[in-house]
Parts: sequence; structure tokens; C-alpha cells
Amino acid sequence: MLTSATISSTDVRRDWSSVLDSVLREKPTFIKRTRDYVFLSDMSILESLLQAYTYSAVKYVEDDGSITISLD
Repeated sequence: MLTSATISSTDVRRDWSSVLDSVLREKPTFIKRTRDYVFLSDMSILESLLQAYTYSAVKYVEDDGSITISLD
């Protein structure tokens, strides 16, 4: 699957600072823990991935004073 671009969670724990520096200055990475994969990235990557999506919110004030927000 992602074996060549994946770092084990053990290696990440051992070298946390270097992993973060690499993610922030170079590229995102995948971390493998047992059978699970985690994507580690800086916020600019997330923003660019979500840039194509827009949401409109509708606010509803309920009878009990609580607020419900609906996202389209």
C-alpha cells in the first residue's frame, strides 16, 4: 500500500522532533501503527486539500433557546 512513504510509529516516537521538522519543511508523511495508518501534515496542506469545498451554514434558534446549525 504505502510502504515506501510510511514511517513506523516506533520510529516517529524515537525521533519526534525530526519527523515534525520534515513534515513542516518538506512533505507530509504517513505513520503506520499496527494495522492503522495516520496522515501527518501541516495546516497549509489541509487548507489546499479542502480549498475546493465550500459550506453554507444556516442557523436555527430552537424554542428552548439552543442553537442548531445546518451545513450544506
